Amino acid sequence: MKKLLFSLLLVSTLAHAQEEEILQRKALFLAEIADRFEVIGLNATEPDYGALSPDEASIHEFIKLKQLEKEVNTLGNNIRPKYDLSLFSYESEAELKEALKYWFKDFMELERITPGRDIRTVPNAEPTIIIADTQHIAILTLSCYSIDTQEFRDWRETMLELFGSPFSIVIEIGCEGPLEWTKNAPDPKDKSWR
Repeated sequence: MKKLLFSLLLVSTLAHAQEEEILQRKALFLAEIADRFEVIGLNATEPDYGALSPDEASIHEFIKLKQLEKEVNTLGNNIRPKYDLSLFSYESEAELKEALKYWFKDFMELERITPGRDIRTVPNAEPTIIIADTQHIAILTLSCYSIDTQEFRDWRETMLELFGSPFSIVIEIGCEGPLEWTKNAPDPKDKSWR
């Protein structure tokens, strides 16, 4: 009986610690960009990620960011770019892997992606950085009209610092493609991903 109570207490403590970790990472991310972006929440709509469901995650956070300074975009317009950050946290690595497997079968604008295989074009895709770590998924969606290669690299570095680890799976999507597995790509022949 004591072992059962101890096990339940341990699981509860670990779940709470994991929830605290993702919220701390979010706070660090917002502090890192606070001098350049503001958080806007009213009437903010989260992008459609396909089958990745907020209901399946133990924690789900969505933040819309708006740049403080105006800049000229690729169309020559003066704008304040808006970016989307979505965080999905799971209670275990097994739950995360199940969520990823289900998501990859209905992934954003694509019907299906094969874990570990790059795709040349992704219709209607915005530049996106996806980091799947041991128990969470962080997705940053940028804008095709206001992002350049160096800025994308800077965002990737920031995301990896705050939401990544040496074990993170990283997927990068360019404007309308390509989709590239840039770190710790699963083996496409590994049947456990199907």
